[in-house]
Amino acid sequence: MIAIITTLFIFKIIRDMRFRELESKAAVELVRSTVISKRKEQSKSTSGKFTGFAYFVVFDVRGEQMEMQILSEEQFRELRIGQKGLLQYQRKNRSLLFIHFDKD
Repeated sequence: MIAIITTLFIFKIIRDMRFRELESKAAVELVRSTVISKRKEQSKSTSGKFTGFAYFVVFDVRGEQMEMQILSEEQFRELRIGQKGLLQYQRKNRSLLFIHFDKD
């Protein structure tokens, strides 16, 4: 019984390591998209004190809505709802990593 549990545990560790390795090598995707919406959220520390803002943009990519966090306030301000262009992003750690948006 202990051998089975140990084998399953080792299998899970190996599977998780492979998954992380594949994600770290994920290709950067370049697709045509449209900015659908934007939002800004207040960030707070665990003690509840204001620490800044987090910026999010929803893009329409081939009929699918994809929300990504924009790390730069400047990039966030430059994006306009309805704007079309080329979106550069990467799927990483089970999330979407915004890289750049080139407007038409």
